[in-house]
Amino acid sequence: SLDELVGVEDGFDLVHSQVVFQHIPWRMGRRLLRDLAKSVAPHGVMAVHLLARSIAPRSARLITKLRYAVPPLHWLWNASKGRPIFEPAMQMHPYPISEVIAELENAGLSQFYLSVGLTEDNAFVEVMLYACGPKAFG
Repeated sequence: SLDELVGVEDGFDLVHSQVVFQHIPWRMGRRLLRDLAKSVAPHGVMAVHLLARSIAPRSARLITKLRYAVPPLHWLWNASKGRPIFEPAMQMHPYPISEVIAELENAGLSQFYLSVGLTEDNAFVEVMLYACGPKAFG
């Protein structure tokens, strides 16, 4: 459990998450990020992949919202894409990067590095965020 991970006495040299937080709403992910940051060893590093914001056209975002709200529309979407009809919608949640950094700083991390790009479908700005424990380079 997360409580057991955070309770590890010396912490972890590397805490890493790739393509996970985008499926967790910010209000829940905020606490998870903060708790994971607290589990980074003093000389350790945290590396987390996040979506920063949607850059899809407004029409595409509207269609996505409708698919989430009206399941039969999503079923038609799946059929048009050759997917199983009842395959669930995959929600994508962007994170406010400046607030993420503030949370991680409050948890004791520092020296932030960002690698910024676009998702494969060019619908989101994605960020790989690296943060160091308080003694990582000192």
